[in-house]
Amino acid sequence: MASLIIIIKKATFLNTLLFATLLCVANSTSSVDQVTALLKWKSSLHTQNNTILLPSWTDQTTIPACNWYGISCNPEGTVSRLNLSSSGLNGTLEHFSFSLFPNLTHLELSLNYFFGIIPSEIGRLSKLVYLDFSSNQFSGIIPPEIGGLRNLATLHLFDNQYINGSIPEAICQMRSLSGLALYNNTISGSIPTCLGQLSKLTYIHLNINNISGSIPNEMGNLSDLEELHMNSNYLSGSIPTTLVNLKKLTVLILYENHLNGSIPREIGKLSSLQWVELEMNNLSGPIPKSLGELKSLYLLRLYSNKLSGPIPQELGNLISLSNLQLGDNQLNGSIPSSFGNLQSLEKLSLSDNKFSGPIPQEIEKLNLVLIEMTNNSFSGSVPDKICNGGKLEMLLVGDNNLTGRIPKSLYNCSSLRRLRFDGNQITGDLSESFGVYPHLNYINLNDNKFHGEVSNNWSKCRNLTTMQMGGNRISGNIPPSFGNSPQLELLNLSSNELVGEIPEEFGRISGLVSLYLSNNQLSGVVPMNLGLLDELSYLDLSMNKFNGSIPSSLWNCSKLFHLNLSSNKLTHEIPLQIGRLFHLSDLDLSHNSLTGEIPSSLSSLISLEMLNLSHNQLSGYIPKSMGSMNALSSIDLSYNRLEGPIPVSKGFTNASLVGNKGLCGNANGLQRCESETQTPNRNQKFAVFISVSLLGALLFGGLLGIFIFYRRKSVTSMDEEDKHREDFFSISSFDGRETYHHIVKATEDFNGAYCIGKGGFGSVYKAKMASGETFAVKRLHSSSEMVNRDDFLNEIRALTRIRHRNIVKLHGYCSHAQNSLLVYEYLEGGSLAESLNNNEVAQAFDWNKRVNVIKGVAHALSYMHHDCSPPIVHRDISSKNILLDAECEACVSDFGTSKILNPESSNWSNLAGTYGYLAPELGCSMKVTEKCDVYSFGVLALEVIKGEHPGNIIDVLSSPSMEKMELKDLLDHRLVVPSPEMKKIITSILVIAIRCVNSNPEIRPTMYDVSQKIACFISDM
Repeated sequence: MASLIIIIKKATFLNTLLFATLLCVANSTSSVDQVTALLKWKSSLHTQNNTILLPSWTDQTTIPACNWYGISCNPEGTVSRLNLSSSGLNGTLEHFSFSLFPNLTHLELSLNYFFGIIPSEIGRLSKLVYLDFSSNQFSGIIPPEIGGLRNLATLHLFDNQYINGSIPEAICQMRSLSGLALYNNTISGSIPTCLGQLSKLTYIHLNINNISGSIPNEMGNLSDLEELHMNSNYLSGSIPTTLVNLKKLTVLILYENHLNGSIPREIGKLSSLQWVELEMNNLSGPIPKSLGELKSLYLLRLYSNKLSGPIPQELGNLISLSNLQLGDNQLNGSIPSSFGNLQSLEKLSLSDNKFSGPIPQEIEKLNLVLIEMTNNSFSGSVPDKICNGGKLEMLLVGDNNLTGRIPKSLYNCSSLRRLRFDGNQITGDLSESFGVYPHLNYINLNDNKFHGEVSNNWSKCRNLTTMQMGGNRISGNIPPSFGNSPQLELLNLSSNELVGEIPEEFGRISGLVSLYLSNNQLSGVVPMNLGLLDELSYLDLSMNKFNGSIPSSLWNCSKLFHLNLSSNKLTHEIPLQIGRLFHLSDLDLSHNSLTGEIPSSLSSLISLEMLNLSHNQLSGYIPKSMGSMNALSSIDLSYNRLEGPIPVSKGFTNASLVGNKGLCGNANGLQRCESETQTPNRNQKFAVFISVSLLGALLFGGLLGIFIFYRRKSVTSMDEEDKHREDFFSISSFDGRETYHHIVKATEDFNGAYCIGKGGFGSVYKAKMASGETFAVKRLHSSSEMVNRDDFLNEIRALTRIRHRNIVKLHGYCSHAQNSLLVYEYLEGGSLAESLNNNEVAQAFDWNKRVNVIKGVAHALSYMHHDCSPPIVHRDISSKNILLDAECEACVSDFGTSKILNPESSNWSNLAGTYGYLAPELGCSMKVTEKCDVYSFGVLALEVIKGEHPGNIIDVLSSPSMEKMELKDLLDHRLVVPSPEMKKIITSILVIAIRCVNSNPEIRPTMYDVSQKIACFISDM
């Protein structure tokens, strides 16, 4: 019996031992499979920052993989947690074997560069508790299979921007879910009502998507919810009153939607609320008094709605409130005196409402940082001790009915950054009311009743960029000390009582963009030093007593778009150099004593919309070339001494031309020009010659016959030239005929010695004109123009209107019997190709300059694709067509082959472009889109970084062997190794470039996205 028991015990022991052995073998097999699967997945990935890819993940490591980076195992030795967040990984989940990781509870891949879809196989991770794929580039829909993860407590898919589709109903099966974050994607559809069944949810982040529909009443069932973020969507309907059940809610953010109706008064029962943002909706009705019960409320933003009625006194009970913004509504009444209780309040914004009454004195008790009350009807004076707290940074009370003087506490309020008192009736001596403010960058005192002189203290405000004091009673001279404020961008002293001259020191205000000095009593000459203001765009010196001539130096202010010198005592002629102001939109020189003729160079101002030269002493003919100024819509040349025919254009048809002595043409109030004033025809000339010949001696008969023969030949030649006149003058920002002859002369009839480049559509010549200007002239081959000439001319018209710092200016097009020319701005830096191909130049072409070139080209293409109407595609982006200026700034050139895209057409076209930069789809479909330029940009970016055309590397970048490539393989070895910061930027640009050269145009980003990301990379440096 005992022996039997021993035998049974031995058998039991053997069975147990056998079971344990089998279990160990099973676990070992599972571990081996997991190691194999992880290594397979690793082989499909690569890094973004040139680091070694997961160095601890090697097949030499002892199985299981529990000691690998980012991996944790359970007691049985199988993987339970995988955390590779912030590892710089790039790749997909396509090769990840989800089924081999049944015990995985945490999967964290956030802050990487993963792309592609989220595979449906993720539903096999039945034990998953935490899933975080945020801040990647995943695309496609949220797989319904994710609803099978019944144990999942946290789901983070935010900040991918490519995940789309609607929220799957299957998520409602995840009864353990406590955290849901899907924001910053492109999710659409409505919010599933079944989300209200996920009773364990503590936060929901669905903001920055395309979600529409109403907020389900069922959301009120989420009794554990603490944060609800659904801003920046398309939600409509009213805010559900059922939200009153969310007793634990601390954050309610619903701004930037289409919500309507009133704010539920039940919201006052959510005693835990700390943060409420309902701004930028269509909410109406009064502000509920019940909001005053939210004693924990820290921030309340209700601006940009349609709220009406007064502010409830009860808001004065919000003792924790730091930020209150109620602007841009229809609120009325006065500010409650109870606001004096808001001791924690730092920011108060009430602008753009219908408030009235005084600003309560109780506001002096508060340590406010921002006070914004513009555009209301507040009356009385501003409380005197408004800056006693010493924290006030912004005081904005413009456009009210305020009276009195500037508060005394502001004199020493050194914290001030922004100050607005404009549009009131405030009085006081300007020189005694303000001190020195080290942080002030903006002040607006326009349209008040200030008197006194401008103090030198303003030049001591070293951060002041905008200073507006127009429409007051300020007297005295303009202080020369303004010359010590190079940071000043806008200065407005108009409509005052200033006297004296403009100080010469104004030439030192190098950052000045806008200068308003109109309607004063300033005298003397306009200073030549104003021509030193390179950034000047707006200059108004009208209604003063300036004399002398218009300084020719003003034409150096090439960014001017508004110039008003009217109602002065200016004399002499209008300078010829006016034609250099290519960006000028408004020009007013009226009510002066200007003499001479209107310069023909005025026709170069193709952006000019308003021209007023009235009430001067101008004489002679109006230049015929002004008829090509298509943008000109308002013309006033009245009360001068002009004569002859007016230019033929729509603008001159409606022009004001009265008070001249001999104008004629097709315009209101003018007689039509008589035929006698036209050039005599050939028959008339012949008759004159015959009459003269009869009076001459017979001896000269033979000579007269020879003269008539050559004269008739000359007239025939003139007729032929007139035949081409329409083409010749069709599109240009200059006097076409005159410029054409100057170009022919400057290039010695297009001598090869002046040729600086050749292409498939023509040769480029450097033409240095007698005026000192230099043009790059593309002489087109006879076969280069489009078959449809009207389309071609329309295209050129659109291109001449382009204004961008990274696009070479196209001045115009000249067509002649012998030549067709495109006239471009000349850039002395040559082409990008030349800089890269010259070893000496390339070594000086450092990483900073190269990154800036890539950024410039991206900005230019983004402008063409997204800011032009219709959008323009270049079709021939290559290093030969990128030119560099003296500062190595990139400018896209050669629009001769570009094509304007009509969004409603398929845009089939002839294949054009440079081999090696053409998008692969053009080889078969010939369909031109913006994505063709994106591909060419990608090639160009790779070329700039590598220093040569990438060639076959492009194919490698899209193949599995890409993982073997390192950053050093893509860098120009003629340059020093980039710094860590620069290496990070270059790596980021390479990632974008690789996406741009994807063979599938749908996957390529837009140039807008490319431009924004590159700018972001550089700004973070």
